[in-house]
Amino acid sequence: MEQEKPYRENVGMVVFNSEGYVLAGDRIQYPGSFQFPQGGIDAGESPLAAARRELFEEIGLAVTEPAGEIGEWLTYEFPEDIPEHLKKFRGQKQKWFFFRWDGNPADLQLDLHEREFHSLKWMKMEDLAKEVVSFKRPTYDRIAREAARFLTDTSKPVLEYRRFGIGLDGYRLCEEVSIFLKPGEILGLIGESGCGKSITALAATGTLPEPGGYAAGEVLFNGRSIFAMKPDELRRLRGAEVGVIFQEPAQALNPLLTIGRQLNEVFEFHAEQAAERGLKASQRIPALLERVGFADPDRLLSTYPHELSGGMLQRVVIVMALLLKPSLIIADEPTTALDVTVQAQIMKLLVELKTEEQCGVLLITHNMGLVAQYADRLAVMYAGKVIEESPVDVFLSEPAHPYSRGLLDAIPDLERKHELKAIPGQVPAPAQYDDGCRFRNRCPKAFDACDKPVPVTAMGRDHRVQCWLFSRP
Repeated sequence: MEQEKPYRENVGMVVFNSEGYVLAGDRIQYPGSFQFPQGGIDAGESPLAAARRELFEEIGLAVTEPAGEIGEWLTYEFPEDIPEHLKKFRGQKQKWFFFRWDGNPADLQLDLHEREFHSLKWMKMEDLAKEVVSFKRPTYDRIAREAARFLTDTSKPVLEYRRFGIGLDGYRLCEEVSIFLKPGEILGLIGESGCGKSITALAATGTLPEPGGYAAGEVLFNGRSIFAMKPDELRRLRGAEVGVIFQEPAQALNPLLTIGRQLNEVFEFHAEQAAERGLKASQRIPALLERVGFADPDRLLSTYPHELSGGMLQRVVIVMALLLKPSLIIADEPTTALDVTVQAQIMKLLVELKTEEQCGVLLITHNMGLVAQYADRLAVMYAGKVIEESPVDVFLSEPAHPYSRGLLDAIPDLERKHELKAIPGQVPAPAQYDDGCRFRNRCPKAFDACDKPVPVTAMGRDHRVQCWLFSRP
């Protein structure tokens, strides 16, 4: 007897929330047996696109980038006595994705045309694995093991970009940026000048270019949309909840006011928030100035910006950003003007603060040494897109994207003599951006598919790369 050809490939979607629960539906076909949403992959459709489409069609949930995926395809082990209508699913391959969503299942609109579920609810993963139909349990046990890293780490991101994009005067500056930063974590954002690092970071403060500018996607601060905030909410946010260490300290300070006046203004402007946190200007300012290396804070407070060196100005700006113990610190090249000794002192302070205050630090830098020593994770930007995201130790030992490899190869190695490898060419200007891989004209491994939109591939835990080498068509 001729073996029946397996049914079309399938996707499964594990939706989880910040409390460690997964979203499951009471399947109409098996009443009382809850399971994850699943659906078929249409011809010419990528698995991720199918997962997004099926979630929206089946349960009315619109999602963006996945939190992760299972690398290999899975299959159900069907018993011999399954009903006739299920035999076509023998050997069907399934690709599984994980999505974070903190909402109420009662608000979702179930599909009325080809309804799959009676209802939806949040469940513990171990309870769901017990309730699912028996032939699916081995696969669900495997999914549970993969999901453990998401369900046990339930801290909400302090900052999250969901398919963020920004344009100006008809040019696309950043696109499809999806990264997150958790409390007590340092995320390094690296890449050549002009890649979009600083403008991506500034979106977290609601300071986007106007007029003629536009923004797409979402930027969330502690779960709240920055774009939905009113002007008075943004004013409370800036300086108190989000501290920014600017790249050019001389431009960040008013040349007509003393350093003391400018530091005290932070407390005057955010008096209510300072009082809530028990912070007094007379105590907090001198203490921080001493921690960044000023031996005589009182004398410094009476000086004007033009009387200080670039390194001293940089330390003043760092103190200003940290005064009110913000939940998020955006550090844009914070150590550029500092000598090596003070640089180490400043980075030590940031590490101490992120531990003491459980704040998140977004570290924008060209200095791979800083990232390697102090960051927990990193994201690599190129021509307005995040092309690789990874834990730092994984990135340093196993960089996936050819551009990432190029960045590491360009670092001088004093322990062995070798020719310094530079990446040929230049970062394209925004006017030259297209939908294909923007690194392909500089990439030694480019091939025909690189002209097409590049999918995101999960390489491992918290490691994603956007490169056709790992998603060959």
